Parts: sequence; structure tokens; C-alpha cells
Amino acid sequence: MELLSIIRISKNKHIYTMKKTLSIFGLILCTSLFSQDIPFNKLYGNGDPVHYYLGHYPVANSDGLDINWYGGIKLQTSAGVGIQLLDNGNVGIGTADPKAPLDVKGRILINPELPVLGVGIKGYDTYWSRGYNFMSSDGTVNLGGFSAVGPKDKIDRLFVGKAWDDTIADFYPLDKKTVFNGNVGIGTSNIENSEGWNKVLQIRGDIHSKILASSSNVIAGLWAHNYGYYGAPAGGITGTYTNHPFSFITNGSNKMTIFSSGKITIGTAQQDNDPNFLLYVKKGIKSEQVKIEIASANGWADYVFNKNYKLLSLSEVEKHIEEKGHLPNIPSAEEVVRNGVNLGEMDAKLLEKIEELTLYLIQLNKDVKQLKEENKELKKTMNSKK
Repeated sequence: MELLSIIRISKNKHIYTMKKTLSIFGLILCTSLFSQDIPFNKLYGNGDPVHYYLGHYPVANSDGLDINWYGGIKLQTSAGVGIQLLDNGNVGIGTADPKAPLDVKGRILINPELPVLGVGIKGYDTYWSRGYNFMSSDGTVNLGGFSAVGPKDKIDRLFVGKAWDDTIADFYPLDKKTVFNGNVGIGTSNIENSEGWNKVLQIRGDIHSKILASSSNVIAGLWAHNYGYYGAPAGGITGTYTNHPFSFITNGSNKMTIFSSGKITIGTAQQDNDPNFLLYVKKGIKSEQVKIEIASANGWADYVFNKNYKLLSLSEVEKHIEEKGHLPNIPSAEEVVRNGVNLGEMDAKLLEKIEELTLYLIQLNKDVKQLKEENKELKKTMNSKK
């Protein structure tokens, strides 16, 4: 049988202050329990063994200390306020008036040698948890605003925000997906959205910035550069880092491709092998105006009017047409199908034929005038013989 089962200290029978009561507790604990090695079940005060007591409770393979003091519990040293537990359940470290379930005045240090750091809440009956004020206006942090949710040990979603349906950012670990529910600024907190777009992503650097998308072999990007880069002028730059084409698509199909050779194809991704041209447009071009520049004056047809130009006779032209089936110095239909038509060159050739035709007409006009004069003289001669 235990020597001391219950020691009662009641302020109803004896007028003691709380200070004296605690002193007696300390004296009893020190002298009776430690010095005399006397076991105890419960020490209580204020005449209330239910709400004010110091006892113990069983735990697996051991015994636990049970402290129950309805007004609150304080642990402190000569340094001042240590740990304060209020009657509402709030715990304060370094503060006597905790405002949250855990209120720490000062820094929290987590062992940097741990391989994995973090704070976890595991719930089997509650699927989600929400909190408020991830960062308060007074600079304090409430971890309730940063919540992880999921069934049992799997975290389906991690979010920052007021509630699960009113978030700033959502992270989905299983799907490796991140969603931001607002404007996002990297390198700036002053996001440009004067036009009122629903969502804006802005990446800012003082001189340049870039966005990269890459696979195991291909790197593509979007740049903004004050001085220009890769031979491009200052401004916006887009394209590939690697030796790969850059394509533009709409409605799930390719519409234009720029190849590393500099060739551009529109309407097809098939690169033209002709080294003399850079642009290929399938199905044609419709334009209000087209200007073709000629490299030199020799590329135009004015040479036809030079005095030393050898103009074929009409009989020679006729013979060529009979043998070849087309005008001299003009490609045949087979050649056009096989090689295409150079517009500048063909315009010059067509002008050549027009100028040649003009020379034929001028000569024909001279011949007609001569015939008229001869006919006139012939009429005079015939009239004089009558």
C-alpha cells in the first residue's frame, strides 16, 4: 500500500495564497517524492481534484505526467516568459498572451541537417484543412493559410489562399501541376496590366529576360533585349536555340515554318531545295501591290532598242514557232512546269517581245508609207498617159 495516496491542500480550510500553495507543492515534490522516493497518484490544489491537479497516466511500457490546471500553465526561467498555455488551448512561446493555437515570439529554427524538412498534418477522417492570413499585416505568419490536402498519406493538392475554393496558387504533386490564380510577376511586383487582361505573366530583367521551353534535344525561347541578340535588333525575339525549325500552328496544324537555313515555307513544312530562294508559299499569294527589284539595268529589256541589237526577221520568228512551238527566248510550258517562273526575269522577257513587236510595227509602218508613196506616184504616171 502506498504511503501517500492523496495530499489535499484546500484554501477553504486553510487560508493560503497561491504562492504558498505552489511552494508547498514544490516542497512536497522535492522532499517527499525525490528525497524519500515516495510514489504518488495525484496532487491537487484549490480544493478541486478535478480541475487543478498534478498526476500521471499510463502510456505504453511507461508512465506519463498529467498536469491539469484550468486557469493556465506557465513554464519560465530567469530569462522571463517561457511557455504559456492558456485556458482556451493557445500555446505561447516567448509570449504570455498567445493569439493562436501556437504563437511564437521570435524565430523558429529547424535542424538544417535533417534530409527532409517540413510540417505535416495527417488526417484520416478530414480530407481538407483551411486557414487564413498566410502573412498578416503585422508581419506574423499563420501556417493555417498554407494547406495540404489529400486522402490519408497521399497529398493530392497543396494550396495558398483563404480557402480551398479561393486560392492564390494550387500545387498538385501527383500530377506535377501548378496553377496560379492571378497575375504572376517574376523579377517584379509591379505587373503591367493597364489594359485589364484577365491574367498576366510578366518576367522582368533590367537589360534582358527570356522564357525557355526545352526537350531532350530542342530549346525554344522568347526574349526581350535592350540591345538585340543573335543578330536581331533590339526588341522582342523568338525562335530556337538549337538547329531546329521554328513553326507557327493554328487549329492544330502547321501554317508556317522557318528553317535553320533561313528558308520560310507557308502552307507546308516541306523545305524547298532551291538555294536561290528563301520563301515558298503554297497555293499562291494575293496582294494589292507587289514590287520586284531588278539587280541591274542589264536585267531589263531596253537593250532591244540598242542599234546593235539583232532583231530576228519575221520569217525567222515564224520558223522558230513552227519548230519549237513558242516564241524565241521564252520558256516552253514544260520548262515552266519543271522550273517555275522568275517573275522579274519573265517580265523582262515579255517586255523584250513587246519591244521587238514595236520595232516590227515601226518597220511595217515605214513599209506601208513607202508603198503609199509608190502607189501615189504610180497613179500620177498612169493619169498622165491618158
